[in-house]
Amino acid sequence: PLVVRVVDNAGDPVAGAVVTFSGPPGGAGAVFPNDGAVTTDANGEATITPTANTVAGGYTITATVTGGGVTATAGLGATN
Repeated sequence: PLVVRVVDNAGDPVAGAVVTFSGPPGGAGAVFPNDGAVTTDANGEATITPTANTVAGGYTITATVTGGGVTATAGLGATN
């Protein structure tokens, strides 16, 4: 599974934030349950288990959280 942790400016975990995971629209990539949307738990963690598609190669999975007027994005490298 993939796990991202959302924290506030003080470094405290943010519960209830929605993190959206996504991959490239074509080529090597993955399929995400629930359209990639996961709500963070009490520890500020969002966990998802994507399923690789059948195309071999490397790609980037993006995790985006939006809230409080701020959008943050992180890229995670993956290979099928």
